[in-house]
Amino acid sequence: MRQVVRHIEPWSVLKLSVLFYGALFLIVCVASALLWGAARASGTIDNVESFITSVGGFGNCEPIDGAASVTPSSAPPGASAGEVDQLDAVGATGATPDDPGATGAASSEDENGCREGEHLVGAFRFEDARIFLAAALAGIVLVLAGSAANVVLVLLFNLLSELTGGVRVTVLEEAGSARPRAPSGSPPA
Repeated sequence: MRQVVRHIEPWSVLKLSVLFYGALFLIVCVASALLWGAARASGTIDNVESFITSVGGFGNCEPIDGAASVTPSSAPPGASAGEVDQLDAVGATGATPDDPGATGAASSEDENGCREGEHLVGAFRFEDARIFLAAALAGIVLVLAGSAANVVLVLLFNLLSELTGGVRVTVLEEAGSARPRAPSGSPPA
């Protein structure tokens, strides 16, 4: 049996597209939330945040109890950034890191790179709620854009099928596929 597909109803494609992309969006959201929760619980997210803080230069070491420390604002006038770093490494002892008698700032640093008596302020942190809100908004936009794209493609198909005569489909009916129907009054066997 030969059939020709000449027209596809855009409204039915829109309904099917919204449902399909909406279901796909929900699946991705649930899977992402589960994976993010597992990564947060296992400490992977915390490790990534610490790595970004150390590599990206996020945060400042500030005194815990108000003790003075050498910062760019308390550096001598005219000191360049390299000199301020050197001042930070030297500290109050006046010894350079290369001196054998230097106490060395690295020996008294904690895991954040701060000296004793200082804590890290302004470290890099992922804001979970903002990430998921942005992902949800992006997902909704993608659902709508994908559905609209499918409708535009159907309209284009309809226009082109008017010019070309449609798409010819050959459907074969197999002999064993037809089942005899049971009478309407008796239950199926």
